[in-house]
Amino acid sequence: MKQFLPDETFHLHFVTKARLTAYLSEWILQLKEIILIIQAVDTYNPQKDMIFFIKFNSSFEVNILPNLVVSPPECYQCICRRWEKFLPNL
Repeated sequence: MKQFLPDETFHLHFVTKARLTAYLSEWILQLKEIILIIQAVDTYNPQKDMIFFIKFNSSFEVNILPNLVVSPPECYQCICRRWEKFLPNL
């Protein structure tokens, strides 16, 4: 999904665990880094935690948000219901 903000464009991707190693390899990460990320994915709770990756040019960042007050599925449903409120006023 391609998202547009006034001066920026970014792409959102959902990556399944089965595809994660290949996806991270495409970003030319070292095997040691890929193993650490896979371990984090193996231990997180998708009902309470969120993991997301940010790639900008040659930089790569992994973010883990644990024990969220609003579960990721609930958050997603809420945003979908109110999507127009999240759009910038142009």
